[in-house]
Amino acid sequence: MKGLTSLAVLTIVLLGLGSYIYFFQSKRAPGSGEATPKAIDIPKDEIEQLVIKSASGDVTTVTKTGGIWQITAPLTAPADETLIARILTVISRLEITRVLDENPTDLGQYGLAPPQVEVTLKTSGAAGTLRLLLGAKATVGDNVYAQLSSGPRVMLIASDVEDAVNKTTFDLRDKAVLKFDREKIDRLEIVAAGHAVELVRHDLEWEMTKPLRTSAEPGVISELITKLTSLQATSFVAPETPNSANYMLDKPVATVTVVTGSSSETLQVGARVDESTTYARNLSRPIVVTIPTSVADALKNEPVHYRRKEVFQFQTIDATRLEVVRDGQATVYEKATAPGTAGKWRELSPNARDIEPAKIEQALSKLSYLRALTFVPQPGGLTRGSGVVSVLVKYDEGKKSESVQLAKRGSEPFAVRADWPDAAKLDPSAFALLIASLDDLRK
Repeated sequence: MKGLTSLAVLTIVLLGLGSYIYFFQSKRAPGSGEATPKAIDIPKDEIEQLVIKSASGDVTTVTKTGGIWQITAPLTAPADETLIARILTVISRLEITRVLDENPTDLGQYGLAPPQVEVTLKTSGAAGTLRLLLGAKATVGDNVYAQLSSGPRVMLIASDVEDAVNKTTFDLRDKAVLKFDREKIDRLEIVAAGHAVELVRHDLEWEMTKPLRTSAEPGVISELITKLTSLQATSFVAPETPNSANYMLDKPVATVTVVTGSSSETLQVGARVDESTTYARNLSRPIVVTIPTSVADALKNEPVHYRRKEVFQFQTIDATRLEVVRDGQATVYEKATAPGTAGKWRELSPNARDIEPAKIEQALSKLSYLRALTFVPQPGGLTRGSGVVSVLVKYDEGKKSESVQLAKRGSEPFAVRADWPDAAKLDPSAFALLIASLDDLRK
């Protein structure tokens, strides 16, 4: 009996499924011959204007002029070109999932009286002007009810169309605060917290030229540039003179200037609105915006933040020669290049002998990973005298070299390079491990 009941239930399910498939197919666009016929067949290049009424009630007109999209109502402002391109792509590919009713008598049941979202398309082609109306989401499937001004029929279309076009005026507006090509940046100038920092790019390397001349940390600078290129306004402030004391932009707390060739853009940062947002403006534009406070705070870092912290810049694998002078005695190690010995290290003086690979690897690794905790005025006696360890490393087939003096003053270890105007304070534990590795090389 139980088996018969199960069979009956299965039969009912299959009949229901067959009926659904028949009904589904019968409601497709007649004579279409396509599995999924197009709802709108307009090349996106022919669309010259969009009028979008969002679910919130915002009505925004976006017009293409000279190939550039601009918001022309309710205000005049640049449009978000990336967002507009997505909207045009989605609309031009719009397909009918299913036709529900060729001549509906009650649009209210579909959420189309009134529609929840409306998009008016003005084109340069034969289509002229067309209106797309979007209603409620369907109870089954990821679809939304829709209607076109070209006919009364109600259809189902994929709901990602609504996600794409249901945009407010703020959504459609270009919110990029700065616009520049990061690959063409020549210089960054930052003034904040009483400091002025200038960073100059030389090919792939960065140099700090103010407040002192030294190598800069490329990773730190890349992170800052990423924040600036992706910086978006969180709001546009109601019209008021940009020099209003309310914004503190007449006396900004921070400024950053991005220089690309003969052009530049300057961002001024003013007062905080709250914990998460801060007033700001691009000097080339009159409008005041708000930006994330985290970006504003990133500009307040002291100059040391942008300095390269590595004491040595070589990579362990590239090293070819190591010279260490301690207590007046010089020890020289060199990587062999002769056939059959390539890659092996030998001590050349004071003793001629092979060096265990693990020992030289450890010493070079400790040197290459040595970093400054901070930089301080150079204490006396760090470059010569008792306790000073002088290290010279040659690398890149001997084409480059670096020389560093290491020493302790009291319990604090320091490093000095000829191209530094000051000294690096080192981590005592890292320094102790380095000295131990150099000791091990002598055994």
